[in-house]
Amino acid sequence: GRGGGPTGAAILAQPPGTLQGRIRLTEQGEVLAHKYALPALATRSLEQVVTALASALWRDEELGGKDAPRPRGLPAAWAERMERMAEASHRAYRELVEDPDFMAYFRQATPIDVLEKAPLGSRPARRGGARTLDDLRAIPWVFGWTQSRHLLPGWYGVGSAVQAVLDGEGEEGLRQLQRMAREWPFLAGLLENLQMALGKADMAIARRYAALVEPAELGRRVFGRIEAEFDLTRRAVLALTGQQDLLEQQPHLRRSIVLRNPYVDPMSYLQVELLRRWRRGDQEEGLLQALLLSVNGIAAGLRNTG
Repeated sequence: GRGGGPTGAAILAQPPGTLQGRIRLTEQGEVLAHKYALPALATRSLEQVVTALASALWRDEELGGKDAPRPRGLPAAWAERMERMAEASHRAYRELVEDPDFMAYFRQATPIDVLEKAPLGSRPARRGGARTLDDLRAIPWVFGWTQSRHLLPGWYGVGSAVQAVLDGEGEEGLRQLQRMAREWPFLAGLLENLQMALGKADMAIARRYAALVEPAELGRRVFGRIEAEFDLTRRAVLALTGQQDLLEQQPHLRRSIVLRNPYVDPMSYLQVELLRRWRRGDQEEGLLQALLLSVNGIAAGLRNTG
């Protein structure tokens, strides 16, 4: 889902021997004020990066320094299991996006047509004039799914990946995945990012966007597939982390989402109605401007835009 997770966790998730005292990060424009606008915030943000980098260097020295095999200490069975999960996840994701009707769903169940007219970003939403998935840039792809509360690129396929392990290894596979989640910083960081995406997604609101799709049967079919994978992924994350609900181990983020959603949700409902009017050719003055304002409001509320 193009980042958005804790920087410290991302640094510690790097394989041993890859950092060697330096790292280059790209900060998305929308987080600059949140992390650097005030001296105290900037100091805290930089301290988190330096602390994580120092911790990673200390860990790497314990594992043998820059000459250590990569990734040293990672059981072969873990790597093999992750390879199988990656294959299953990739297969599930490609099966969805390569559905012949999928682009019709994307264009109608997200405000991508509004984003293409928005004075945002340094480049056009598309590389050329074609309305294909290959032609679409990454940022509007993620932005569109975020606006419609699907947040699909950040989690789709994970449930299928975990289910593949359970189908092949049963309860023992689950126990091994739980151990991997506890002891492997890479997987722990991945699960943190997943929970953020799942926590900000809202299938009840996403269903409202899916209802904009014509023909209606197409919208119901594709959304049903997305919702089923969402439920599977949510159950998988809870099983691996041992939590009763998402973000239990990230209470500050969970509280932030709970506090912001009551302000974001009405804007989502409003955007759905504005999209319906705009697409049927309503010439009401200011309609497009209202849509653009709803885009800005939802982006500011969710904070992960793409």
